[in-house]
Amino acid sequence: MITTKPPFDPPTAGSPALRSLPRAPYVIPPELRRLRAAWAWARRENDAAAQWAQRCGQVIESCPGPRTWVISATTNTGGGLCVTINSDDHLVILLVEDDPIRLAILLPPHLRLTSEAIA
Repeated sequence: MITTKPPFDPPTAGSPALRSLPRAPYVIPPELRRLRAAWAWARRENDAAAQWAQRCGQVIESCPGPRTWVISATTNTGGGLCVTINSDDHLVILLVEDDPIRLAILLPPHLRLTSEAIA
């Protein structure tokens, strides 16, 4: 006698089978957390950063090197936006459309790592 298994029925969201699965821990790296906070602060406090952010759709967070994070996005006109924090505690925003525009903003004290950061 040959028996066959019933087709696999994956658990749906909210099902008891899915709720009973253990969750894997996920930790956001502190450098990415700091960059997200700095970008949110800049969009609130700087008119240029707020205007540039409005031109962008979905952002992509990437880690091009150890402890280095970059937020990038494509603007609605086909240009690009890149945001990172440099070693002098400046948030550096690069908007590339017709001509590249670079904006460096000194982070507020609660987001700085170095105490000797100057404007």
